[in-house]
Amino acid sequence: MSCPVHEMAAVKSVLTSDQVDELIFAAKGLPQGPTLVYDLGSGSGLTALCVLQGRQSAVEVVSIDRREQEIYWAGIATENIGRKEDWRGIVGDVLDKSLVPDGPIHLLIVDLGEDVNLADILELWAPAMSSGGNIWHNGRFIDWTRVGGKVPSSPETRPQQPETIPDKGPSAEEETTDEKKEPLPCDDCDYVTPEGKNPERALQAHARIHK
Repeated sequence: MSCPVHEMAAVKSVLTSDQVDELIFAAKGLPQGPTLVYDLGSGSGLTALCVLQGRQSAVEVVSIDRREQEIYWAGIATENIGRKEDWRGIVGDVLDKSLVPDGPIHLLIVDLGEDVNLADILELWAPAMSSGGNIWHNGRFIDWTRVGGKVPSSPETRPQQPETIPDKGPSAEEETTDEKKEPLPCDDCDYVTPEGKNPERALQAHARIHK
């Protein structure tokens, strides 16, 4: 007898059989006791069904999609396998901070294609993950790192280090000012004294020769 989740995957052609098996296996490995799974970009509910197939009890799957029709069909799919009570659908934006729970999330499914930057998702959702939680992104599990309960900032938001400006010594203007204060006679160029003909150009030539 075939699995209803594999049958749906074959019809929808959005997950391969191996990907379905991987999610089911991951759900079977979730911690004992009540577990929380969030499904971002749920579509018509296939990824949620994978979790419910692998975990038969003590699990809550929350699916979020901005398309109301997809949430509707995901609800129908969970109802068809008799697991509607273990599923909750939300029509909304996955980058809406108010939708992030206090946690802990044991499994985070991110199936958004390239519509949303993964760094933005991690920045918002990873702090709600349990210490041993997993993130499944667009068909595969990914490694992710948290620092002090939060993922490192993306390059766009990471605090910038103050730029160190090397000491290049006094500027040409400062040198010019200093030399004007104490003009010195010179045998190698036509700079003799600021009172001579075109003293500014003579001073510049003097500075080039003796820099």
